[in-house]
Amino acid sequence: MTFRSFACGLALAALSPVSPAQATKYAAEFLKIGVGARALGMGEAYVAVADDPSAAYWNPAGLVFVQTREVQAMHAEQFGQIVNHDFLTYTHPLEPGRDAAPAVGVTLIRSSIDDIPVLDASNGGGVLQDVGRDGVPGTNDDGEGDGILGPGEYVLVDEGAVQYRSNTDLAFLLTYARPLSSRVFLGVNAKLVRQKLIDNSNFGIGADLGLLWTPRTWLSVGLRVADVTTTQLSWDTGKRETVAPSTRLGVAVMRDVPRLRGVVTLAADANTTYEGPVGSQVEFGRVATDFYVGAEYWYKRALGLRLGDARGQFAGGAGIRWARFGVDYAFVGHTDLDTTHRISAQVGF
Repeated sequence: MTFRSFACGLALAALSPVSPAQATKYAAEFLKIGVGARALGMGEAYVAVADDPSAAYWNPAGLVFVQTREVQAMHAEQFGQIVNHDFLTYTHPLEPGRDAAPAVGVTLIRSSIDDIPVLDASNGGGVLQDVGRDGVPGTNDDGEGDGILGPGEYVLVDEGAVQYRSNTDLAFLLTYARPLSSRVFLGVNAKLVRQKLIDNSNFGIGADLGLLWTPRTWLSVGLRVADVTTTQLSWDTGKRETVAPSTRLGVAVMRDVPRLRGVVTLAADANTTYEGPVGSQVEFGRVATDFYVGAEYWYKRALGLRLGDARGQFAGGAGIRWARFGVDYAFVGHTDLDTTHRISAQVGF
């Protein structure tokens, strides 16, 4: 069996939904938060566009298009500065200067929530106000004096018993990408995951697969299968969680527009999960699909403007490139929570 046929067979196998009994809904959910302000400004329609260091996340096959050693970083404070989200990646082409060459990369993704109040009940922690259903002491109504916290009752908390803890999620990706032919490219991630919630933690190992096909110079098709082997998370409590595979299929069209002195890209993605209804745009049994569309315009490959729609949420952004430096900004809307502003930067050397 050739390497190419093995990769194609692996991709087809991963497209089959995992058994519902195997999947744990919302396991390692932080890995579904997108990275890189360029991709986010395009509404996350990026699996067929990815050609920068953030490709390690969106489609690892795209690392073949990074021609120099590059570092990219992003920091975001989401949802009213409640959630901190950080992304740092390094790409190393094995044959620098080639249009499409083997490359390796390392990536760190971190998500955290700090200052979570936790009540230490070992020393009491609080006093039950056992006043009954009406919330008024001395009326001898239903529930008053029964020693059980019921409707209308509350606990006066001892401030000295409150501790402030944190939740931290970490993922480390090791990426390898290579051409299979002049138009087909493959990338794989080995993925290590560690999560800590208050006093408990887990550890898991998984893998991602990415494919890119460029049948024309102006057309590309991308596929990413995240957690292709399923990712097993083992908690120190003895509990085990399984992250089911998800498939993201996208297409992108790129055209030079002389009148605009630049390049216009239009892209669309469909992301499918198999862990049951999750409030997606299209759901059929345990299969759920969301759609992403985006557009990007580069003026003289120096100034970029972007618009997108991610699952019905508006996104937009801009970017600049000068020599080997680049900065991107994205505005990501949300109908229920605060909007998020993302800034990422990259440098080649």
